[in-house]
Parts: sequence; structure tokens; C-alpha cells
Amino acid sequence: MIEQILPEIYKLEIPIPNDPLKATNSYLVKGPERNLLIDTGFTRRECLNSMNEALTELRVDMTKTDIFITHFHSDHIGLVPQIVTETTEIYFNRPESDWLKKCTQVDDSLAFMLSSGWPDKDMAAVHSFYRSRENNFRFDLNFRILSEKDKLKVGDYSFECIETPGHSKGHICLYEPVKKLFFAGDHLLKKITPGIMAMWSYEWDPLEEYLTSLDKVGVLDIDLVLPGHAAIFENYRERIAEIKSHHDRRLNEVIAVVSQGKQTAYQIGSKLTWDVSYDSWNDFPVMLRLLAVNETVSHLRYLENRKQLRKSIVKGCVFYSSFNNNLTNK
Repeated sequence: MIEQILPEIYKLEIPIPNDPLKATNSYLVKGPERNLLIDTGFTRRECLNSMNEALTELRVDMTKTDIFITHFHSDHIGLVPQIVTETTEIYFNRPESDWLKKCTQVDDSLAFMLSSGWPDKDMAAVHSFYRSRENNFRFDLNFRILSEKDKLKVGDYSFECIETPGHSKGHICLYEPVKKLFFAGDHLLKKITPGIMAMWSYEWDPLEEYLTSLDKVGVLDIDLVLPGHAAIFENYRERIAEIKSHHDRRLNEVIAVVSQGKQTAYQIGSKLTWDVSYDSWNDFPVMLRLLAVNETVSHLRYLENRKQLRKSIVKGCVFYSSFNNNLTNK
């Protein structure tokens, strides 16, 4: 579906088959000389067909169109290799460009699962899943790297890059200060709280970076947020406040679970509340549990760095406990 938002700005809904998100929002900004396409969609035939139909309807020449990618998740970057041309600039961020070139997701995810206390029976399923998708994360493309305050001009619109790490390590948004527009990627969504993932690591503190990014965006003068999924919205500061409240509640819930005794991230995640349609943790598909544990680690890291929880490592497995449990790090 195509929706015109403003003069020469269109929202293209690219479907996500069999996913609660339903679609990725790709945005087209048309200019007299070159166009800009913001995010794309999954590497799936249905997604490619939808994108091609929209570009045809809008009479878009991809040889005169550049692509801006907010972050590396496959529902945003997946179609790039299939629609790019020799004259297309692909704008991207440095941290995720470097990561995609190394493409260590399979090894990183398995090491993360081992350290998080995953049952052995699930390891083979995750290994098989990532091996089957490994080529989807290999991008032999030349990215043009953008950083904070870099500018992109398309027709009457002049965009400024705003680095917003948190949802992903290199997440970057586009801000149009005159028209007061904010292309948010997955940094801000109207009703869904963006997932804050630890990126297969106990070293990065994504929640700290995400909350800092929310504060950075909160001082901007924005009338309209154009997110990576679902509806466009206004009153973005109210949404920021709601997201912060969500994470406050989650942090308190994590503290309460950890107070029951020393546990792994997998054990802690299994006891948290998740807004899903499954009756129990064991009913979660393996990949959904992987995402849940990843997000659990982001909250554990945040609390650990603020000396509200302690971390210990036993035989390569990471445990968390409360200081009042009188447990000694090993």
C-alpha cells in the first residue's frame, strides 16, 4: 500500500509474512534529480514484489535513487542487494557496516546462548536456523558511511543524521528541522516498545545507550514521526515518556526475579512477563526465546553497571544475583 504523507514523500508498506508486525514502512522522498528510499524490507519474494510494484506505480527510476538504511536488521536492509543499481548510493552507519562485513552472527549467537544458560536441546535448532540464513547477512556492497549531523538534501527537504544507538548498535535516524519531520526507523514506534537487544554480548550496555538516545531526540522540534513499522504519529514526547515507564517497570521486575536467587539470563527471562500469545515459556518458539533472553541481558547489564545486581561467571556461564543474597563472585 502507498500513502502520500507530504508533497513528494510517500510511505510504502512492505509486508512481513507471518509476523505480528505485518509490514515494514519504507519511505520514498522524490527529488528533481535524485530520489531517496529509506529502508526496504525482508529478502523475500513477497517483499520484493511489493517493493517493485510500488516503485513502478510511483514511476521511480532506481538508477536515480539512493537508499538510506536506519539499521542492519533484515526487515530494513534485506532488499538492498536486489534493488540497488550501479549508480545507487547506499547510506549506512559505521558500526553495523563493519559487523556485516565480518558476519559472525552464527558464532556470536551460539557463544551467547552457551553463556546465558540455554538448554542443550535448543542449540542445534538455533545453529540450523542461522546457518540457513547466513547468506542473507552477507552484503558485498559499498556503503557510504554517515555520522551525526551529516546532511542529505532531496528536493525541498534537507535531512540531518541523528545517531540513536540502542535498538541496534549503529541505529541512525533522519531529521528535517524545517518541516519538523523525524524518520525514526525502530527508535520510536507508536504502540510497540522497540526491542533493546544485547547483540549477543554481555559487554555492551544497549539500554543505557537507548535511554540516552531518547533524551537526545526529546529535545528536537518534531511535529511528525515516521516510524519503521505501523502508524505515523505526533505527540512524540508522550511516547518517549511511555517507553521510559515501560523500561522502569521491566527493570523493577528483573530485580524482583533476581532477588529469588542466583540465576542465568535464560532462567530470569523465563520468569518475566512477555506480551505474547503463548501460555508458557516452554511454548515460545526457540527464536522468540532467543530474542527474549537477548532483551533480558540488556536490562541485566544496565542494572549491573549501576551496581544494583552482581554478575558472576561459573564454567563459562554468566549468573546474576542480588547483593543481599550474600553470594560471592567466582
